[in-house]
Amino acid sequence: MQGKIYFYDLGIRNSLINNFAHPDDRMDMGQLWENFLMMERQKHHHYKGTLVNRYFWRTYSGTEIDLVEEIDGKLMGYEFKWGNRKVRTPKSWTETYENAQFMVVNKDNYQSFIL
Repeated sequence: MQGKIYFYDLGIRNSLINNFAHPDDRMDMGQLWENFLMMERQKHHHYKGTLVNRYFWRTYSGTEIDLVEEIDGKLMGYEFKWGNRKVRTPKSWTETYENAQFMVVNKDNYQSFIL
């Protein structure tokens, strides 16, 4: 089983991999973006006192959703994208969890996700 590691402080992450390049010059902006959003969302729920279960969702075929939150029995899937390319809701997600919702979080809408 594989897991993901997120850093509360991205400066420590950058130090460990010795990469302090400008965002336009980085090959790992997708990972940085995902890490940033995961930590800010965790802070968001902490400050609001929201009880939430968090999951990472991946099928055997490799389809994945970066974050699944379960709040009061309702599922919400979030896909994090640094760029603005179109992302469709995974068919296997909607087939498996018919009442679940799905949202892409990008540079245009992230503030409503973390505030």
